[in-house]
Amino acid sequence: MATLQYVREYRTYEQIVADFGIHESNLTHRNQWVEVTLVQSGFTISRTPLSSEDTVMIDATEVKINRLKKQLANDSGKKKCHAMKAQAIVTSQGRIVSLEITVNYCHDMKLFKMSRRNIGQAGKILADSAYQGLMKIYPQAQTPRKSSKLKPLIAEDKAYNHALSKERIKVESIFDKVKYSRLKLE
Repeated sequence: MATLQYVREYRTYEQIVADFGIHESNLTHRNQWVEVTLVQSGFTISRTPLSSEDTVMIDATEVKINRLKKQLANDSGKKKCHAMKAQAIVTSQGRIVSLEITVNYCHDMKLFKMSRRNIGQAGKILADSAYQGLMKIYPQAQTPRKSSKLKPLIAEDKAYNHALSKERIKVESIFDKVKYSRLKLE
């Protein structure tokens, strides 16, 4: 039950320990066992199918981790630290459809293709500029319009990008909750 509260509600270990009256190290050990067992059984966060009215948002971020023995595989060239890549697929209501984590650094679109999540039933798919090829896979996908040196963005494109970013903010808030709860643990 404690693991379910941690996964679904993003509660900190301190809050869960206070509710269940157990030591934090005991909770950490049990959570790891439950998470490994769930992954091996093929458990996913949400089994509710997507409908054509759903709006799905996709984004990925880097999550800092402690230095490991084989450090080169986890080294993030972007932020000069050891990190994992986490990708979240979230509905507009804030329901997590998928949460994928890879230890090795890879591009956002490559992580999406490796996860093999079928989100084609969703009416609208919103993503950031890292998912430019997503529109070839799903016609209902929307990504920001890019500018180039020879073709700058016009006012209409800027307004489109601004409206898209306002809709996508829900997935960013999910990442903020995850990172904030991790900071409280440390």
